[in-house]
Amino acid sequence: MSPPKSRRDKNGRFVARTATKTSTPTPASSKVINTAELLEKILLCLPMQCLLLMQRVCKTWHALILSSIHLQRALFLLPASCGAISYLDWRLDDKDLYGAGGAQLGLGEHLRGTKRDGPPRMYKAHWGRTRDDAGQYRVFANPLLAKCFPFISGARAYWQEKLEDLPEPMQRAEASWRAMFFTQPPVNCLAIEWDSEGAEPAGEWMVTLVQKAANSLGLRMEGLLLRLIAIGRPSWIQGQDAWEESDG
Repeated sequence: MSPPKSRRDKNGRFVARTATKTSTPTPASSKVINTAELLEKILLCLPMQCLLLMQRVCKTWHALILSSIHLQRALFLLPASCGAISYLDWRLDDKDLYGAGGAQLGLGEHLRGTKRDGPPRMYKAHWGRTRDDAGQYRVFANPLLAKCFPFISGARAYWQEKLEDLPEPMQRAEASWRAMFFTQPPVNCLAIEWDSEGAEPAGEWMVTLVQKAANSLGLRMEGLLLRLIAIGRPSWIQGQDAWEESDG
């Protein structure tokens, strides 16, 4: 801003002139950051954990991340554009083994044979909405959850972790991981298998199906973890071998 200068009026008295303002050009970086579409593209390049932290920068960034469909999908909080898919495999979708007119074998019988004395059989996993499009979709594990909960990545089975075992910030009711899908596209249903430990006959393997609620977009992490905690046995998720790692 230039300093004010004085001048004489028609009566010869000095009158101060008002200062003139000089405009400062706005840097290109500021224009980019203040353009929602451009900022969104930049934020999409960040790892998931960094993207979560960016919500703390300012109210504008927080509002953008909450309102952007693309950013919410990157955070595994909204389903991918194809929507949710279902877990299918020959064991759970074989009409010759289950249903009217079928052999009606129990899940344990089909896994280990009618005598239930053999090792569990491994079945190729299929991911799709129906049998016709099974295998059509690529399924990616949530990179943040896979880091915090190794059983998501397939690195190991669930081993009786509890909410109290998590770092204090993750125990909070508002923690982001609770509402995240553990895969993208999200899963509608899956099978969890575990050793019943003491059931008869000895060494029996049990299987339970976990399905999404009618009003939900897919299975979320909190629901999965609570189910595993309720089982209270070393467990693993059927079909993890068909998941892919996401670089987040």
